[in-house]
Amino acid sequence: MEFTLYSFTSLLAWSTSLLCGILVLKHNPKHPVNITYFWLSLTITVWVSGCFMESTILSPTTNYYIDLYLYTGAAFAPTAFLHSILAVLDKLKEKKYVILLSYFLSSTFLAMNYFFRDIYILEVNHRLTFRYIAQPGPMWFVFIAFFAWATVYGLLHLYLATIKEKGIKKNQLQYLSFSYSVVIIAASFYLLLVFSIETPPIDNVLVMIYSGLMVYTFTRARLMDTEIIIQRGLLYTTTTAVVTGLYIMAIYASNVLLNFIPGFNVLWFMLPAIFVLALLFQPIKNRLQEFIDKNFFKTKYESDKIAHKFSDGVKKLMKIEGLAEYITRSAMQTFRLFGTACFIYDEEKTAYVCEDARGSLAALKGSQVSGDLEMIHVMKKTGHLIIAEEMQFAVDKTRRVKKDDNRDRSSMQKMLGEMAEIKSVIAIPSISKKKDYKLIAFLVTDRKKSEDAFSNSDITLLENLASQVVMSIENAMLYKEQLKTIEKSMNIEKLADLGKATAGVASEAQSALSYIEWFSTQLPSKKDDREFLLGQSKTLFAEVEKMRLLMQGVLEFSKPSMLRIDRLNARKIIDDVMVLVQETAAKRGINISISCEEGLEIGADKNGMKQILLNLFMNAIEAMPDGGQLSVTAKTEDGAPVMYISDTGHGITPQVMQRIFDPFFTTKEHGIGLGLSIVDQSVKAMNGTISFDSAPGKGTTVKVELKS
Repeated sequence: MEFTLYSFTSLLAWSTSLLCGILVLKHNPKHPVNITYFWLSLTITVWVSGCFMESTILSPTTNYYIDLYLYTGAAFAPTAFLHSILAVLDKLKEKKYVILLSYFLSSTFLAMNYFFRDIYILEVNHRLTFRYIAQPGPMWFVFIAFFAWATVYGLLHLYLATIKEKGIKKNQLQYLSFSYSVVIIAASFYLLLVFSIETPPIDNVLVMIYSGLMVYTFTRARLMDTEIIIQRGLLYTTTTAVVTGLYIMAIYASNVLLNFIPGFNVLWFMLPAIFVLALLFQPIKNRLQEFIDKNFFKTKYESDKIAHKFSDGVKKLMKIEGLAEYITRSAMQTFRLFGTACFIYDEEKTAYVCEDARGSLAALKGSQVSGDLEMIHVMKKTGHLIIAEEMQFAVDKTRRVKKDDNRDRSSMQKMLGEMAEIKSVIAIPSISKKKDYKLIAFLVTDRKKSEDAFSNSDITLLENLASQVVMSIENAMLYKEQLKTIEKSMNIEKLADLGKATAGVASEAQSALSYIEWFSTQLPSKKDDREFLLGQSKTLFAEVEKMRLLMQGVLEFSKPSMLRIDRLNARKIIDDVMVLVQETAAKRGINISISCEEGLEIGADKNGMKQILLNLFMNAIEAMPDGGQLSVTAKTEDGAPVMYISDTGHGITPQVMQRIFDPFFTTKEHGIGLGLSIVDQSVKAMNGTISFDSAPGKGTTVKVELKS
């Protein structure tokens, strides 16, 4: 016996083929695709294990019987190949006569192999340097013609089916075309050996690659896209080539350097070399992976750039509507989709509301989705995205399995129906760790415009983007809640004013009603007094009109209203707000001074202006924990009213000044960082401007400029 590089690789090849066939069959032993693949793996195993024995055993007689065994597998390999492809295409019934013909021809060549050997294989000899191999007879070339027909027929049908299919099924068929082509190329290298053309053991390496990739396809729900297949194939081919090269160099070096040692056997060096290369395999693979990704596959690097840009974009948005619009627009442009929609959980409605939708899904905008849907439940539970085509693939696979699996199948069918209802093919969840309901939002999309399936890199990028928006959505929700709280507090103040107004109305109404009561008692006795009637009728009309105007004012005041700009007395609005904080200021030992230009008026919303001043006064007071001076000045500058709020507190650093209006930015231990952000928004809504002049240790002056 002798053990060469060819022996080593063929041993690995047939072992891999047999192991992969068993794994696929075990995964689903009743499915025709799995059964036919196992059958194909078995024929390849017999063929390649025969090659292994012909390269290690030196006896001519033994090799004759080995060759009989080898061509037993070879005779049925083309038929198993064709049978496997037709099973994948679900054409076993349609092409049953083609399959029967193929099995008949394989059986014929098997009979020739055993009973008419002289017209099929002339002899088995050692004309190659590293193995015994058959000398072909006349019928061997007929076998090659049959081999060519079966493989071309199978690949042609696979190619035609690939053209017609779309999405994940198309990706599956593209992958299978690639894998089946690999094993045919491997067989072609064997044919070169028959014609005495010696080549490196590429055929064995290709068989290993083919076997591994096929196992992945048949045992995983998410099938690899073509780019990943080529990428991994290139990676493992390159890795195997490098390791094989190192092995050959090691064996050659041992022969040259240690051959002078009496009784030296290369086997002494071979086993340690294999052990060392096994340890080096993973580091070599990692380095090659980095090199191949960087120079041949730039998708990952492009995805990193997209994710970084997306992250920068969402950080700048504080409103839920703006976030949803940015998410859907980014998804549409990045993946070139027919349509997309973003659903965000609304705590008041206890449902997911479509805040933005585009393209073919534009009609979903404003719609609501219940949290009781099966797809919502599954996304909450798993945290993973849902792909409709994958679920359909899984449902089809479970049609022939045990009843115990019907629950999962029923769940998938529900989700398929729900996704069909919103015309979506994929749903990507955004999971929050802070919220009890976990699923804070999800993005749904229609198909790609290219009709390609979502690749692994697409899916990875989508999940990355979905995780990035979680914090931004949480902040936007908090921002919305704070705005509601402020609006509520302003409404409470409005109700207090309404109470005062109502008291005033009651007083005026009482006066008017007293007059009407007096008039009604006088009327019977003075109904003929023309002078009395003419004089009092004017007074009566005035009193009634006064009541009507008062009532109308109360009704208008009580209605929720948008921002309303009025001309307000600057001194009065300052005094009204200062009353609210003067007790707090006094407790801290803060003196208050107010200087206001006589008769100065400003154009502002009353409640909005009170909120602005309240925030600025409280900030000034909190900046002076040990006492100080709070000064408020209101005057006219360049024809416009200006207010200055100054304090002698600790001041503001340049770093803090840069972010002073950023939502949720605060330097206070218990602050939420929304006060000055809302002040800034309110001032801008009134067409005003606000600026800060401050330095650490020198206090702060805030300038608010509004319309006159």
